[in-house]
This record gives sequence, structure tokens and C-alpha cells, in this order.
Amino acid sequence: MFIIGKEFIYNREKSKLHIYIDSENNERQLPLSLIDVGYQKITENYKHSWPFYQIVCCYQGEGSVTIDNNVYRLSQGSIFYLSPNTEHEYHLDGNPYFLSWVSFNGYLMERLPKDYELPDDCNHAVIQDRFYPRIHMQIMSILEHFDMSYLIERTSVLMYGILIEFFIQYKSRHSASNPINQNHLIDAAIDWMKSNIQTPTDISCLADNLGISRQHLNRLFRSRFNTTTKDFFMKLKILQAEKDLIHYPEIAVKDIALQLGFVNASHFTKVFHKIAGVSPTEHRAKQQIRRTALNK
Repeated sequence: MFIIGKEFIYNREKSKLHIYIDSENNERQLPLSLIDVGYQKITENYKHSWPFYQIVCCYQGEGSVTIDNNVYRLSQGSIFYLSPNTEHEYHLDGNPYFLSWVSFNGYLMERLPKDYELPDDCNHAVIQDRFYPRIHMQIMSILEHFDMSYLIERTSVLMYGILIEFFIQYKSRHSASNPINQNHLIDAAIDWMKSNIQTPTDISCLADNLGISRQHLNRLFRSRFNTTTKDFFMKLKILQAEKDLIHYPEIAVKDIALQLGFVNASHFTKVFHKIAGVSPTEHRAKQQIRRTALNK
């Protein structure tokens, strides 16, 4: 027989819903035992350390979290895993953001992280859910469908599905010995660069989105392209700038620079000349002369 206690906490102003499951007095242990599940709007900085495991998902907005002195950017689809008693602090960097979470314990956690190559001394892991909102919806499924008649064994099965989904994605992105996974990470990084070509060259943000360290990302780019991640991103920006200078002759050089995330036209011109061998103005003039000659 299972003893189920539930505590509902709902705060409309803080957009918080929390269900607590009291299973400490159960007669037998489950492989995974749900402790609580909920969602919350983060409106201020605060620090936590809980005596159980957690999977946390950012499903709206942007912020950051510090775990073991490592700062991770959070955006839609950022998922992180925490082992018991891991200190972490949420930061409000601007507008509020929203998190969903599920907390649990269970004897399966003695081996499950190891099965998916999580180091023994690793108390947290971060990924960007490439199938978002799959994990978030799995968490919400527990939250939305739980009632007094809901079998506690069923929540253990749902928890297992969430963990397997997380660890499979973690393993596919962090297996450094597997060339296929390395290529996947590099391809994902390049896709991110192309999608964020207008942003400043923030490699830490890119690494956080991939769930790896900046140093690891640099090693991958050096091994494949013999260049740093930052320099590769800069080359993509300059390639885009070359196209924009030709296709949009009415747009000033300084405006193109700003659109590509450069702080000012001077910095843009310096980087452009280093990579292209000419200044942006010279590039535009040469291409205009060439096009005029071809049209005659």
C-alpha cells in the first residue's frame, strides 16, 4: 500500500503551482519516486539546495542559473539536471522567466547517470532540448493529470521516460570520443551561429545553449577547421556582410555593422579588412564596378 499526501500551492501573482507528494512512509520503494512537480515564474534572484534529484526546464523567457560557480544562460528549451544537495542560484537578468520542474529520488539513480556516461563526480548537467517542448510537456503531463486516484507506480514510469529522454540527449552531445557526436555538436553550433548572425559574438552563450564548455567547443572547432569558435563566427558574419553590402547599396556601412552585432563601424571595418583583405567600402565599390561592366 502506498501513502500519498498532496499539498497544492497556487499563487496567481507569482504564477506558481506546486504539488508535493509525501511518499516517505511507503511500505516499499519504487525505482523512481516523485517528490514534487510544478512550475514557477522567476521574478527575483534566489538560491536553493534540495535533498533530492531534479529536472528543471525553462519554457518561457530568458535568465541564468549558477551551479557550482558555473553560470548557464537559460532560454526556451534549456534543461538541467541536479543531484541532491547541489547549490544553485537563479538570476533575474531582465524580464521574468518561467521554469517547470520535477523532483524525485529512487534507487535507480544509483546507476542510471553512469549508464549514460555522466561522470561520478558530476552533480549537474545542462542541455538544450533539441525536441522542445518534449521534456517540458512530459513534466506538465505529470502535473496536469495527477489526482488522488492516480497510481503512484505510474508516476515512476513517467519519471523514467523524462530521465531517459534527458540522458540520451546528454550522451549524444557529450561523448567526446565519438566522432559522429562531435560532428553533431559542430553542426548544431554552426546552425546556431547562422540563426543568431545579428547578435554579438558571445561564444559562452553558444556553449551554454549546446550544454558544453567553451573550451570543449573551441577544441572541436580547432580539430575540424583549425580556427577558434569566435573566429569562425566572425567569418560567417563577414560572409553575410559581403552579401549585404552588394544587395543593399542604400544601407550605410555602419548600419550593416550594427545589424550583424558589431559594436561600431570601426570594429566592423577592422575585422572585415582582416578577413576579406579590403575595407567594406572598397568591397562595395569593386562589386558595383564589376556589376556595371557585366551589364554593358
